[in-house]
Amino acid sequence: MIRNKRQAQSLNEQGTFIQNCLKVQNEQNLIVNTFQDEMIPVESGELGMQVNSRLLYYALKSGYQYANWINDRITRLRLVEGRDFLRKNLKSTGGRRAKDYIISVKMAAHIAMIEESEIGFVIREYFFEIEKKYRDWIGIWLPILEQEVDIFSSRIGYNYWQLLVALGTNPSKQAYRSRISRNRQEFWKNQNGAWYVSEELGKNIILY
Repeated sequence: MIRNKRQAQSLNEQGTFIQNCLKVQNEQNLIVNTFQDEMIPVESGELGMQVNSRLLYYALKSGYQYANWINDRITRLRLVEGRDFLRKNLKSTGGRRAKDYIISVKMAAHIAMIEESEIGFVIREYFFEIEKKYRDWIGIWLPILEQEVDIFSSRIGYNYWQLLVALGTNPSKQAYRSRISRNRQEFWKNQNGAWYVSEELGKNIILY
């Protein structure tokens, strides 16, 4: 039940904001779909823009077995699980369960580079271009978020709730508070009790 005009206005503003976010997300999906028709399919996920390393392996025409190849690249480039790559278990066919590795576009470009081949160079440039377009999305997201200046540090910050909604993330209480507690110096509350995240961390959240 809506108790007063102020609450009704707040709900109306939230509804309008969510509609605007859905519009931008549809524009993002169009960009992602165009990438999927290119050399190696790229998707938007937990790592930001990411690719299946097995498809990268096939495109690079490596002479190694896939498992040895990906493990060597993870070790040589010191990739960090959860930040640079994710493990994905495949359905078992009766033997050992095979694994796929999802890697960020940034790390995919590095892997292509160390192949030291012509196709590796082409793929690296392809990923650099995709990463640039992805970073340009900041120009889409940030302008639609409420901004506020931290009076103690004079930093610009963005409405954290709006940022999570804009990215299609469910701002559940646990997830909402978890990042705040881990990065307390990057968050502050305004006079109305709304949490704001620093510009630097906000951009990192958008990208990764």
